[in-house]
Amino acid sequence: MIADHAFINARDGAQAVVTACNVLLSAPQQESRAGATREALNATLVLPDPYRMTPVGIERHDLRVALGLAEGLHLVSGQPPGELIRLLTADIDTVRWASEEEPAGMVARDQLLPMIAELEARPDSRRGNVTLWRPGDLSRADQGCATGLHFMRRGGRLRLTVTMRSNDVWHGLPYNLMAFGLLQATVARHLGVGAGAYTHQVASLHLYEHHEERAAALRWPPSEPVPVIGGLGHWCGSAVDGFTEARARAHTLLLGGLPNRPNMTEEIIARAVYEAVA
Repeated sequence: MIADHAFINARDGAQAVVTACNVLLSAPQQESRAGATREALNATLVLPDPYRMTPVGIERHDLRVALGLAEGLHLVSGQPPGELIRLLTADIDTVRWASEEEPAGMVARDQLLPMIAELEARPDSRRGNVTLWRPGDLSRADQGCATGLHFMRRGGRLRLTVTMRSNDVWHGLPYNLMAFGLLQATVARHLGVGAGAYTHQVASLHLYEHHEERAAALRWPPSEPVPVIGGLGHWCGSAVDGFTEARARAHTLLLGGLPNRPNMTEEIIARAVYEAVA
């Protein structure tokens, strides 16, 4: 039996992670190059907006909110992840930032500004696409799991669909939701629209065998409120110029600095990251 076409409609990141774990705990086993997993094929997760993506309060003590937010800064800035993100992953059992040759933010960097210009000039456009998988990636030692992003303006809001070839529900999904949600909220801010639905499509959503016991212990609703994270920057001019300014602020935060007159999101990120590495 193959688990296929799982659909998860969640109100926030906490519910999305817990529900995905519950779906996978009843899925059949599948071998992989990294060990036995439980796998659901063609899984889709839909969340109403990107502002409540941080999956806190589900009694998972190894979850690093600071890491998810720092990965979001990497996506916005387009800069290498740097020592800060490696430091945040130093004592958890993942090598993603040590082995991935060119992370998603660097691949997306030169595509984001033309994409934003397209959506600013043509609000009904279907061309808001950013490609993260390139010819030659199969020959790399390791590849990113996200293959593409598609932004679309509808009903006065910016929607984002993220396509993944593979997604580890334990070490991948929580951080993907935070990082891509921060990117969506930032692009929406500079287009001058609200942030709409976030859709996460995964060819292989999986849970490794050694995480099953901890996944079974997760509970929803969360024991504490999910913090609201908005977009980066304050720009009120063109969307492209605004995102360029937000990109510079994201890079400053990624390097461990705090921009002048930070907004609420920047204060939350700075506090979480600085406390995590203090």
